[in-house]
Amino acid sequence: MRAAVLVEPHGLPTAAPPAGHPPVLTVLGDNIAASALWRELEQALTDAGGTAAILDLPALGIAGNSHNPMMDENSDEIAARILDWLDEVRGQDW
Repeated sequence: MRAAVLVEPHGLPTAAPPAGHPPVLTVLGDNIAASALWRELEQALTDAGGTAAILDLPALGIAGNSHNPMMDENSDEIAARILDWLDEVRGQDW
């Protein structure tokens, strides 16, 4: 596995991430972004020495997304942003 993309994830891992884990992108829609859990996950992954990012759609001015943004009307825009992030982390040493 070269990277992980968590789209509107349901819960947090129960164990600390291993050192050298692959890059992780968490995609958050309209309501889930209000939870601090995802920022905590990003911090735990970063503290473990890895690359972690959050694609907070409302913070980017992208509103109207459900728990399944891949099925929403703007799914092409969401997919393009995910692909851009994957391009950014490709080839990183982790």
